[in-house]
Amino acid sequence: MENLQGRELVMMPQFFSEQEKKEYLNKMFTVKGYYPALGTGGMGIDFVNNPQYISELTKRGVLPTMSAVLLALGEPENREILFGPKETRLEKNRVKFSREKNKEILIDRVAKMREKNPYGIVAINLMHAVGDYKEMIKTIGNLGTKNEKGEVVGNGVDILVVGAGMPRDLGVDILEYPHLRYMPIVSSAKAAKFMMIFAKKNNGRLPDGFYIEHPDVAGGHLGKKEIAESGFDAQKTIDEIRKYIAEYYDEDVHVPVVLGGGISYREDIDKALKIGYDSVNMGTRPLLTKESGLPNKLISAKYLVADDVDTTLKSPAGLPSNSVNNPEMVVEKNAKEIVKNCIKCIKSCKYLDAAKDALKQGKTNAETKSYCIADKLSLTRHGLDGGLLFSGKELRVIKNDSLYLDQETGKALIPTVKQMVEFVLNPKHKRPNN
Repeated sequence: MENLQGRELVMMPQFFSEQEKKEYLNKMFTVKGYYPALGTGGMGIDFVNNPQYISELTKRGVLPTMSAVLLALGEPENREILFGPKETRLEKNRVKFSREKNKEILIDRVAKMREKNPYGIVAINLMHAVGDYKEMIKTIGNLGTKNEKGEVVGNGVDILVVGAGMPRDLGVDILEYPHLRYMPIVSSAKAAKFMMIFAKKNNGRLPDGFYIEHPDVAGGHLGKKEIAESGFDAQKTIDEIRKYIAEYYDEDVHVPVVLGGGISYREDIDKALKIGYDSVNMGTRPLLTKESGLPNKLISAKYLVADDVDTTLKSPAGLPSNSVNNPEMVVEKNAKEIVKNCIKCIKSCKYLDAAKDALKQGKTNAETKSYCIADKLSLTRHGLDGGLLFSGKELRVIKNDSLYLDQETGKALIPTVKQMVEFVLNPKHKRPNN
């Protein structure tokens, strides 16, 4: 337990054996009061897979989430092959190359994470919208040490978090991997109910828990299509989900529900737990640390001086998305080049569709307000100009915190994971204007 000024939070314990970890995992997903109160979000293209980053979070009692999305582009040489100058760019088999590298790097990242963090509980995020979704499910499910029966018994991933769509068959796919808990990311109680229905109807496994993403303030793609016109209400959402859980699950099982989006201060954590959530996830704060995969120069030059977070930029999935405005981001309009360079990173891409439509109409340029997420987000991952700067809306509040200011020089300070966690857990640090 983390105890600050008399108030307790359940933080993730340190484990010293696989058996010890498994026993705690079972309690996390069946008994109220065991799920760690604070976790982190998973961001694609290797922003959150640094073993040191994962290790530091685990040491502080935080449940870390890795990512299995577009990992090939986390390596600069692969970005050069796929989106670099024409003279170095791979012309053929681009999709195959990308997907093989995604699997290869995921296996490597988890192995290196386990070297530093052999018995820590770790989640991994996967987007249902990505083109290699099914392949990555298999790769994630088979990671780790296996026994003579082929069952994973250690050194793998513990929790699979799936968002960006409604994976109707996830409850069936997960049957092959009994060691793996799964939690859909949804933005409404109705969507959570549908995941329960899909699992029951297909004789699959019910979700082990749910991750509720606030569809207005979270970073990246937003689940706007899933919420009612009245907007998102955290209290109403958890109350409705608990009602559905009581209907579909056994009475003696506690199903954890996690809230993400808009969490930046200790009071945010306390409020979420008080109204019925088991835990909260942060995305932007952990990203703004020395150990994350976001280059320090971009944290200082772009994020900590941002005027606001822009919600007008349409993602290639056709949804609104939250990001820092970056005037340097130039979107390719040449329809032929867009089609030629596509690596089919997502199943349905509005950016690609606009290019194909233009070619059908005999036009040279595609009329689109979207972008290639693989290209633009990988620029940011490597600190190059013109990248996509995903961020939650909380950035406009937290960038003024003392956490990001060097008191001696008055210049921007990039904190360590340790400093970030200590700041967030300390109730002395209040949300401004409260």
